Amino acid sequence: MCGIFAYAGQQKSAEDLIPHYQRIQHRGPDYSEFKTVAPKVQFGFHRLSINGLNNESNQPMHLQDCWLIANAEIYNYTQLAEKNNFSLETDSDCEVIIHMYRKYGIEEAVKQLDAEFAFCLYDERSGEFFAARDHLGVRGMYIAKSADGQEIAFASEAKALVAFDHLEQFPPAHWWSAKQPATFNTWFVHEYPIHTTEESEEMFANIRQLLIDAVVKRMMSDRPVGALLSGGLDSSLVSAIANRYRKGADPIETFSVGMDGSMDLIRAREVADHIGSRHHDVILTEKDFLGALDETIYTIGSYDVTTVRASTG
Repeated sequence: MCGIFAYAGQQKSAEDLIPHYQRIQHRGPDYSEFKTVAPKVQFGFHRLSINGLNNESNQPMHLQDCWLIANAEIYNYTQLAEKNNFSLETDSDCEVIIHMYRKYGIEEAVKQLDAEFAFCLYDERSGEFFAARDHLGVRGMYIAKSADGQEIAFASEAKALVAFDHLEQFPPAHWWSAKQPATFNTWFVHEYPIHTTEESEEMFANIRQLLIDAVVKRMMSDRPVGALLSGGLDSSLVSAIANRYRKGADPIETFSVGMDGSMDLIRAREVADHIGSRHHDVILTEKDFLGALDETIYTIGSYDVTTVRASTG
């Protein structure tokens, strides 16, 4: 959950922009940097280190005359590097975005990523500025513009862009270029044809394997892996798979948040005992939950009831 911030324009200085960039500092406690990458382009990044814990993996990243800020996890970065004979210079999975862009261009690059991502890329050779977001919008990104259209900015959260006149979500499954600032280019089309067929053991086996693969690839991390566990079907399956396919001998850590004696805590403990995870209960009071509402709403940037309820703990 890193935080990205980018600005293209010349009306605002770094001193003007840094207070807005700092509003999303909570997304990246490990490293922060704000940098002028071109006369009219400024990039800011707050890093939560997950893959590539060394300084060479910090962002903004500068390679092959490209600047990159990316809140991303590129699950197939090693496969892409091997397939294309890329020589990676850092331990960051995000580095492969630059190599893919240089070889294939922006659209084909994002099409080949098996990833969650929101990124901005500036090409020093061509002077082009690109932004892109994953096909489901898992990683947040907003785009803002001044009334005269001379300033454009991007950020992981809307709160960093309140100084601009027009603000909207950057649409998932699209990429954008400063050469055509009014256009969002579709790179993934959500079409899912339904084919009716008889249930079969093969079908169930495929579903099972797809779920396992989906969990395992998201365990790509140079840090310990944990899971929020409620004792319900979804979190129990994910936690069980994560623990079975973990790296190393130590079990994964699971966590449950709730009020003392709540059924979620009871069921989560039963599941944790069954799968053998190292479990932790975080017990809060009604006062704790109510007292956290204002901060929760500010942090997630939403009044949606279900999102607020799920986030408060």
